[in-house]
Amino acid sequence: MHHKSIEDLAFGQVLSQIQALALSDEGSQALPNLPFLYDRESLGKRQRQIASLLRLFSMQPNVTLSSFPSLGEQVSHLSDPRFSLEGSELYDLFSYIRSAYQLYQFCHGSLDDGTTFTDLHPLMGESFAQELLALADSIEHTLDASGQVKESHPALRALRKQVEAAKQERSRYCNQFIQHNKDAMQSDQEALRDGRLVIPVRSDRRSVVQGFITSTSSSGNTVFMEPYALVEMNNSVVMAQNQILIEIAKILAELNTKVRECRFELIDLLKKVGRTDALLSIAHWAQRVDAHATDLSCEHVNLLEARHPLLGKKAVPITISLDAVIKAVVISGPNAGGKTVTIKTVGLFALLNQFCGYLPAKEGSSLPLFDTIFTDIGDEQSIEAELSTFSGHMKQVGMILRSITTRSLVILDEL
Repeated sequence: MHHKSIEDLAFGQVLSQIQALALSDEGSQALPNLPFLYDRESLGKRQRQIASLLRLFSMQPNVTLSSFPSLGEQVSHLSDPRFSLEGSELYDLFSYIRSAYQLYQFCHGSLDDGTTFTDLHPLMGESFAQELLALADSIEHTLDASGQVKESHPALRALRKQVEAAKQERSRYCNQFIQHNKDAMQSDQEALRDGRLVIPVRSDRRSVVQGFITSTSSSGNTVFMEPYALVEMNNSVVMAQNQILIEIAKILAELNTKVRECRFELIDLLKKVGRTDALLSIAHWAQRVDAHATDLSCEHVNLLEARHPLLGKKAVPITISLDAVIKAVVISGPNAGGKTVTIKTVGLFALLNQFCGYLPAKEGSSLPLFDTIFTDIGDEQSIEAELSTFSGHMKQVGMILRSITTRSLVILDEL
């Protein structure tokens, strides 16, 4: 389709409405790349897929499809061995696979009467990659919703017990030390500084305690000390905690290895989600604007109570029915009578028809399939090209006359 006509007829704004309904980045990005269709067979196939999605929606009202986290950039870097996913990104990957499997099941679903929709099966594929389901299970069993390794993970359970044992031994030592040296203590409770337990000692009695001074209070009356025995105990806690961090790094590295092994399946999955979600967005839009499939068996203009989708409730329905022998129509009437809105509605509907085969009009509406659409609407003045408004219009009309075929739609406003 001609780029200027797409712009003049505000097709991009309608497309933005449809993109806003996408569940995934891939679906939103796939919509502008969805081609206009010029033959009835291809358009009929797209119509049937959208019709199948709409029927599944209507017959399974309690089914809610989940949205997809943004993963495109991460997946594109999986071939780089230096790249790795953080825990939260790995959990997003699990959520993406789970949502994709839900979408797969939806497309392969059936109605209570056993009706299936085989025209939807190619969208998400005839089968779902078992490698991806296994990967999702591994991530789900390893990470919690925040992307942290679960407390119950077997590899961490013993290490956490070691940390708790070291902390308890350290706490017992601090309590005993404070009880045995009450005269030198500023408080009967130990303090925590940078992950290490320290003893609050009166500044004037610090010589009583054999150990290191780690910090002082703002008043200078208290020094925080680690007796020599406590230094080793603090080190034991820190080392035990570091062992947990090392083990967590190993667990995440193992998950990243599994993800890289599935990178080709993931790339393919993103493509499937994109093309399926694109049609799903159109189906949602058709449902929202009460659109109906056009009659592809009819080859002439027959728009019944057509409503411009950008006008919402302000849209005044229009009906235009033309015999196939009519090749040109002149619309006349008073200013603000709706002439421009009418011709823009026809042009936009021609684009929408060949994009998805659904129009916000009554059932039974039809349009021919045009090889292209040309428009000359609005002010064509160009300062850069030194063209006046009149000259700009003449240049556009001249281009149209040189380019049209018998299957073209030409829309001229105030010729």
